[in-house]
Amino acid sequence: MIEQTESYKMILEEIFERDIILKKSVAKNNCISAVCRNEDSIFKINFIERLKRLRAYYLPDESTIRKLIEITINIGQSNGYKWSGPYSELVTLDYWTSFEDLRHVEFISKEDVNSFPESIAKRIGQSAVDIDLKIQLSFRTIYTDVKSFIPLQTALVDRILEKVQHKTLVKEFQIGVDEVYSVDYLRVSGDLKSEVKGSLVSQLVQAVNEHSTYLSYKLKSGEYIKFRIAYPKNGKGSLLITISENDPYQMAKDYTYKILDYYNKLVFDAPSLITWVVNPWFSKELFLNREDFRQAFLRSLARRIFMDISNDVTMMSEYFFDDFKSNDISVSAMSKLVTGIVFIFDNSISSKDDDRYKSYIFLNPNATNGVLKFSDLSILSWGPARYYTFIDDFQNDHY
Repeated sequence: MIEQTESYKMILEEIFERDIILKKSVAKNNCISAVCRNEDSIFKINFIERLKRLRAYYLPDESTIRKLIEITINIGQSNGYKWSGPYSELVTLDYWTSFEDLRHVEFISKEDVNSFPESIAKRIGQSAVDIDLKIQLSFRTIYTDVKSFIPLQTALVDRILEKVQHKTLVKEFQIGVDEVYSVDYLRVSGDLKSEVKGSLVSQLVQAVNEHSTYLSYKLKSGEYIKFRIAYPKNGKGSLLITISENDPYQMAKDYTYKILDYYNKLVFDAPSLITWVVNPWFSKELFLNREDFRQAFLRSLARRIFMDISNDVTMMSEYFFDDFKSNDISVSAMSKLVTGIVFIFDNSISSKDDDRYKSYIFLNPNATNGVLKFSDLSILSWGPARYYTFIDDFQNDHY
């Protein structure tokens, strides 16, 4: 691990031309493992070249350079899927700054709520608005926050596994959720909250300590979650096989209400977009399926967010009571502040410049903070030919 730390440190110091301070051990994650290998993989080359491009773009802006360094350090010191957040910010910055006709891409747009467009953050009493990017289009200023698209069951396992690893006597094992057919966001979120003081972790710890290979556990919702557990044999790695089934429309239905998580990233007086970055290391569901599955899921999810829940009069306090107990807003009103959704598929594990990113942008015809149309983002069509960009504003499919 010390050698990996030094290797990563040297890479960052060469790119940013300054001393970098890292902890003595770099965390284990897919990104760092690939970047610190001796051989130059496609991903390693892409990762280094991405940082060089971003440094060149923001070179006159010392504050942003420091933020870029902080992000790269966070990637190097994050375990599990926690690296995906800062990594997705780098991907999104690289994507937007590649379009030469965009006037400016500001990172990070964190400002006092009183000096910012009217926001949900201000309404619920937060002191600052924390949104990742502020982008100047030809005649519009748009804001977007960046998230990594992690399947719900993957996020669930990651959170549970972290707790189990700290309590179990067995240190080498794998846990996966088995028989996954539906992962309804609202149900899964409710079950997760109920397990803060539940017995799921303790039962998994017991199962691992006993070298059990299977556990079925009844959640608060009445649904069962089933785990497969695998252990190394004869000094070799473990093999874990689980079963899941994906339908693009069921998957879109399951993920619809996940958009609620980003309420404090939205503003009332300017277009607010949510960007999801998809990568095969933390978004296997979408990368394992064909292009027709991908497009069906993405468009169906956007339609549900823009049109279905725009009719949901449930109050946000139903889901986030502490934040909205004094100044509530309906799910319908919140959904209309999502001006658009951007999906960036990061192909840098296997593809070079000609096919590094593929993006799908969906625009909300019901937006109350400024409806964007295809023509507003047509500037992206003039960008690098290697970036496939699909834009749908639902103008002729709004019902």
